[in-house]
Amino acid sequence: MQIEAMSIASHGAEVGFANLEEDQRRRFWEIQTKIDRERPRDTDRTDDQQSKGVTST
Repeated sequence: MQIEAMSIASHGAEVGFANLEEDQRRRFWEIQTKIDRERPRDTDRTDDQQSKGVTST
């Protein structure tokens, strides 16, 4: 799925995201939503902590 999303994103960068066909834009966001839902939640917490400068002990 990530490879498919990157392929769509790459094509969108080439032609402009607004110029992608509607089904390609829809599929891109469908994949992104699914990836976000499947990502482990502790990874989100770690990313948030890193962006705030929080270090673990």
